[in-house]
Amino acid sequence: MPAAVFSLCVWVHDVVIFDLDGTLTRKDTYLGFLTAVLRERPWRVFGCLHLPVCFALFRAGLVSNSWLKACFLKAVAGGLPRGTLEKTAERFAEAVMSGYLRPGALERMNSHRDAGARIVLATASLDVYVPQIAARLGIDTRDMICTRTHWTDKDLLTGALHGDNCFGEMKVRAVREWLADNGLTAVAAAYSDHHSDLPLLVMVDSPVAVNPTAALRLRAQARRIPVEDWGA
Repeated sequence: MPAAVFSLCVWVHDVVIFDLDGTLTRKDTYLGFLTAVLRERPWRVFGCLHLPVCFALFRAGLVSNSWLKACFLKAVAGGLPRGTLEKTAERFAEAVMSGYLRPGALERMNSHRDAGARIVLATASLDVYVPQIAARLGIDTRDMICTRTHWTDKDLLTGALHGDNCFGEMKVRAVREWLADNGLTAVAAAYSDHHSDLPLLVMVDSPVAVNPTAALRLRAQARRIPVEDWGA
């Protein structure tokens, strides 16, 4: 469905959820952030030589997405201080805003915001850098749902995840917890590009598949979920 004919069927204070990677952005922010860390600290690449093996294990179905994410995080950024990573995250967030966003992303988000909706960002990306992106999108950190990371008592990143990877059914659980914490019961609309978010899309009143993966496109068509192209 072209963006121009989409009707913003939300009322004041309705909740509208946006996925980040592949939906608002045309590139993956997790790999982008790790690349930014390595670009500023190129010597850490020597601690990443085992990562192709980790990826091969994941592709073979022997390890989980969460395990792979933590493996990459530990190799690239494990042991770095919070303050150091926050500075990298600030620079990376600026790069996201200038070069990662899909052309139609901000227009749709602002249309919902102007209609009085409460905008929520729900993503599997990490709390190391997502708050900086959310702030630039005008989203309060209280309305940000993402994967949390583990830190030592000296504020050093361990590379492990703190809790579940905010992905698939785990994202749905996190959204339901957020709703309960905010005294809400329903979501008016949600946008995502990935088939792992189908459980989230089917729980909302007005789901939209944005530049969807092939798998999500097929499932969206089967369920009559609107499909939109927000540009590359």
